[in-house]
Amino acid sequence: MQNWRFIVLIFILANCNIINPSDDEDPFDLLFQLSIIEIYSRPDSREIQIVDIASRSYYPISKRLDVALRGMKSLKLKDGSILSVGGLGGGSIQKSVLRINSDWNDFAYLNNTSAPRVNHTLTEIENGDVVIIGGTKREDEVDMKIVEKFIFATNEIRSIGSLLFERSLHQSFLLDEKNILIIGGIDSKSRKPIAEIELFNLDSGASSVVGNMLFPRSLGNAVRLNDQIFLLGGSNDDAGEIEIFNKVEQISIGTWVSVELASLPLNLDTLNGQLNGSKLEMIGGFTNGNVRNNRIIRYDLITGESSVSNPFLAYTNPSCIFQFDNRNFYIFGVNGNRLSNTIQEYNTESESDVEFLALREGRQFSSCVSLGNGKIAIIGGW
Repeated sequence: MQNWRFIVLIFILANCNIINPSDDEDPFDLLFQLSIIEIYSRPDSREIQIVDIASRSYYPISKRLDVALRGMKSLKLKDGSILSVGGLGGGSIQKSVLRINSDWNDFAYLNNTSAPRVNHTLTEIENGDVVIIGGTKREDEVDMKIVEKFIFATNEIRSIGSLLFERSLHQSFLLDEKNILIIGGIDSKSRKPIAEIELFNLDSGASSVVGNMLFPRSLGNAVRLNDQIFLLGGSNDDAGEIEIFNKVEQISIGTWVSVELASLPLNLDTLNGQLNGSKLEMIGGFTNGNVRNNRIIRYDLITGESSVSNPFLAYTNPSCIFQFDNRNFYIFGVNGNRLSNTIQEYNTESESDVEFLALREGRQFSSCVSLGNGKIAIIGGW
């Protein structure tokens, strides 16, 4: 029974060039390949789990996903239900859309998106509808410029306009009731970084360029504080070689003037971050040389002061981080050559973490949604 796993592993090693990835390797693809090695003997997850930190317990929703998915995007809607869009599964990028009910014990599939979506963004607007933007392109005939909207009241998916660029691994922000800012990322097909900042108008369905980034990047952290957008870390492979850097820039909303700020204390292709006041805490991702990061990087957006914790995590690349009752928690990740199935609690004073709760299975690239009161939904993953 074990022989097929050995054969699969040999095939992957022969075809993925893991040790010396090619210069044009996409950051998501690299993560994708590394994950195959780590979990080649584990099935994809079709489970949706609800974790309750307060009671130190969890339960799976009895209904399972039709296709095991990872890399989908999810968010909590205004009625407490959860919307989840796209993802990678079944050997292809998916168009699927599902909605988990507000009791978090069942879900239903809705109409598909027009284009397969992974590495896209979901932006909730003021009336509760959700705008779906961008994604990685794997088929020439698919137009990733198409912007779609999930209608909260009817569960419909509608095309509402178009971007100027086909983007993936980007960020989007709702600026006001009419405009969404789209920034960063790479061209969905060529994988070259996009410097232009777009503003998508919800009334007209048209997009316009309002400025340019100083340091084009994908991944990294992008946060809004008052009338400023801050971009921290990320990667850029414009020169044909992936560069993970420590650059920080601040962009003023309205004037779209960009200025460089004090750099991060290390190069970081960050995947997770949480903002507390003006202080951003980042964890996960890779540093140069494809070394996984297991430290917390703290950066004050106002003063530019930063610090790096001691290495502490029992694993790297957590699926998500969250706070509850002034305590920090990290879900899943990679521990050595295996996937972790634990939720870790981090102690700020001792800069150490302990196992808080062990779940049934380990995963990576899960979609996590904070439900409030210490409850977290974990959807899919590897």
